[in-house]
Amino acid sequence: MKEIVECISSGKVAGYRLAIPEGYTVKQIEDLLVQKGIADRELFQKALGANYPLSFLEGISETGYERLEGFLFPATYELRPGMSEEEIIKLMLEKFQTVFTPQLQQRADEVDLSVREIITLASIVEREAKLEEERPQVAAVFLNRLQRGMRLESCATVQYILGKQKETLTTKDLQNPSPYNTYLHTGLPPGPIANPGASSIKAVLYPADGDYLFFVARGDGSHQFSKTFREHQEAARKYQKM
Repeated sequence: MKEIVECISSGKVAGYRLAIPEGYTVKQIEDLLVQKGIADRELFQKALGANYPLSFLEGISETGYERLEGFLFPATYELRPGMSEEEIIKLMLEKFQTVFTPQLQQRADEVDLSVREIITLASIVEREAKLEEERPQVAAVFLNRLQRGMRLESCATVQYILGKQKETLTTKDLQNPSPYNTYLHTGLPPGPIANPGASSIKAVLYPADGDYLFFVARGDGSHQFSKTFREHQEAARKYQKM
C-alpha cells in the first residue's frame, strides 16, 4: 500500500483521506502525520500515553511508541478537520478492534497465544515477507522455531532496534544487547516491531503446514524455505551468488 494523503469534501466539510501502509511503525505513522500537517509531534507523543479502554491494551506496561506498537491498524482513514491526535489514535485502535474479530480471538485461544503475542509475531512476518502468499510459510517458520526453543533470528527485529531498514546487518548490529534482538534472545521480543496488516495476523493464526525452520531471500522478493540447517546453507550459498 502506498502512503496517500488527499483532500476529500462532502458538502461544506473538507477532510483528509490518509493511508497508513502495512508494516509502518508507530514512529513512521507519527512522521507521516507530522509531515502532512495533520498532527503535532509533541501532542501525538503525549496522546500515545492517553487512556484507551480497550481490552487488548490491558496489561501493557510499556510507554512511548512501544505502548501502542502493533495496534495502530494500517488502513485508509478519513480524518475530520480539527481531529485531535488522541482522536486519530483512537480511530486506529478501534479499527484494530474491528479487524481482530471474535473468530480470530477464538482461534488465538485455541493456539494458546495472547493477542499481543500474535501481533508481535505478525509484525515480524509483516516485515520479513514480501509476497502475500508467503506469509503463512514465514509464520510457520517462526512458530516452528518458537516451539523448538530456537532463536527467531529475524533481521527485522534488529532493524527495529536500529530504527532504519538497513539492508546488510553487521556483526556489531547482531550483537546489540536490546531485548528486541532475536539473534541473541530466545522467544518473542518484548512487543511488536511494526503495525501488521490483516493477512499477517491471519498467517500467524493459520500458518502453513510443514517443518520448515529456515528461509533465505532469493533476490526477487520470494524466499527459499528449508527444513535443515544444511539445506539452508546450500540455499544461502546459491542465492548469495546471484
